Amino acid sequence: MTFGKVRHYGHVVAFRARTTMRTETSKTYLNFLWWVIDPVVTMAVFYVVFGIVLQRGVENFPIFLMVGLVVWQWFGNTVSSAMPSIAQAGSLVSQVRFPRVILPLTVVVANGYKFLFVFAILLCFLWVSGFPPSAAYFALPALVLLELLLIYGAATLVASAMPLVPDLQYIIGNLLRAVMLLSGVFYPISAIPAAFQPLFLANPMVAVIDAYRQVLMFQQWPSWESLSYAVVAACLVAGAGTLMVAGLDARFARLIAQR
Repeated sequence: MTFGKVRHYGHVVAFRARTTMRTETSKTYLNFLWWVIDPVVTMAVFYVVFGIVLQRGVENFPIFLMVGLVVWQWFGNTVSSAMPSIAQAGSLVSQVRFPRVILPLTVVVANGYKFLFVFAILLCFLWVSGFPPSAAYFALPALVLLELLLIYGAATLVASAMPLVPDLQYIIGNLLRAVMLLSGVFYPISAIPAAFQPLFLANPMVAVIDAYRQVLMFQQWPSWESLSYAVVAACLVAGAGTLMVAGLDARFARLIAQR
């Protein structure tokens, strides 16, 4: 693919992402405010359950939970939203010839914009709550790019698999909920028994969420050694997702038409 085509498709993705965001907000009275209200309500519910009812006993638990949920929701919501992006684009897929990876990538970009908006609000809240910025903030771009790569890989994988096995939407939905509970959103890594920690750390989102907390809550540089596995996993998942979309590209129209 030539540089000119890559640039053109980049403009297409950006345009579709902006259009998707405008369409979503135009259907509600509160528009962009839902980007803030939704995570705040979610955090409030989980805080009551885990912080008050179950009494997790984690220091600064509201902040601990807030960072974990904001980071996780970017991953979970994007993968969930990208899942039907190819399967539900039947007419577009059958009539227009273009790289199908554009469809899940549009969702990834649109949710990336939302994440940056919510993340900026999270930073402001942290600062007024006594968690000021530090030199460790220079690690944030690397963390954002790492999670973005992981999200892109997972999104393309599930989006390309959906036309093959439509029932995956139910499996992936339940799997995402399970992974959220196993990603350390509600508890620190130290709370996991030593015997189970290797299995627990096999989930790359564990290291990613912990790294965000190290930077934002403790003003410390993340452990790059701990993140090395997440980097490898993100590259492998992104590569697998790209190859899967490319390999099925010519078959998507026929697969969708058969449903």
